[in-house]
Amino acid sequence: MLAGNNWHKGVLGIVAAKVAAKYNLPTIIASVDEDFVTGSGRSVGDINLHEAILQCSDLLDHFGGHKSACGVNLQFSNLAEFARRLDNYMQTQDTSEFESAIEADCEAAIGDITINNVEELQIFQPFGSGCQEPTMLLKNVFIRRARAVGNDKNHLSCFVSDGVNGCSAIMFNVENIERYIDCNRLA
Repeated sequence: MLAGNNWHKGVLGIVAAKVAAKYNLPTIIASVDEDFVTGSGRSVGDINLHEAILQCSDLLDHFGGHKSACGVNLQFSNLAEFARRLDNYMQTQDTSEFESAIEADCEAAIGDITINNVEELQIFQPFGSGCQEPTMLLKNVFIRRARAVGNDKNHLSCFVSDGVNGCSAIMFNVENIERYIDCNRLA
């Protein structure tokens, strides 16, 4: 939880989402206006942020939301206790709950990634609303020669191998790119 004096309430949720994505932690960003606090939160993985704030509801004047996002209003005098209880709740969660699920259309092996197979997928074009580009999951592969590329260094260029087959790969607009650069294995 981060709080500051007179932060613009219109951007609290946007900032919470960015911080949550960067640090892979549920985040509430709050603005303190004299004795009143307004906050907006975003979750990560399978952490139920609504359940977390329910544990502190006696400290809140108003609250709402769902598993992935919340809004809270409370008195400044309750802010420290609110943050402490949220932290305690998060400490009880299994670390696997903080990981985001990978959504894929199918599982593939690196050996399946051929020019012919990629050309066959082009039959489904044009991709867009109602016909999303297929996403494939590669399991038990190693990332080698990973590096950040692009003007903002937010794209990941690497070589992916299963120990037998391999190919060059690129991921665009990668949050927390450092964790992939230092990674030796993806599950």
